[in-house]
Amino acid sequence: VEPRQGSTAGGIELTLTGYNLQLLRPPLTLALGFGDVEIVVHELSVVSNDLITAMLPPAPSLTARARMDIFLTDSLGRTAHKFAAFTYLPGWLPYATTAALLALFCVGALLLVPLYVGRGCREELGRGVVSLARRRTESEGPRVLV
Repeated sequence: VEPRQGSTAGGIELTLTGYNLQLLRPPLTLALGFGDVEIVVHELSVVSNDLITAMLPPAPSLTARARMDIFLTDSLGRTAHKFAAFTYLPGWLPYATTAALLALFCVGALLLVPLYVGRGCREELGRGVVSLARRRTESEGPRVLV
């Protein structure tokens, strides 16, 4: 299998080499599998007795590195399997999105928490001053002006 890895954006020409490929009965199905994910390749050509080429489709559901098994099946149900033969590599977009959301959260926390805490402290200080003024006037009794 060549190349051994490629982008989840797809558009990669995958080359499979083997022998006696003329014995396979068309139509052929090429699938890449990883866990619950299966990617079926629709553009597939038997070039010669020992060479098959396939154009890999995009795999946007894969947001992390994924080592894919390859299954080549003919119309008689015969399957050739190559374990962990191709690795899909995610692009920068999933990581950039995560980094941007984390940055927004941090900036929001740095700006909003001090404002919230400062406002709460001012309200508490205001209550304390009013309460202190009430206690003084109540303890002194009524004022008599002469």
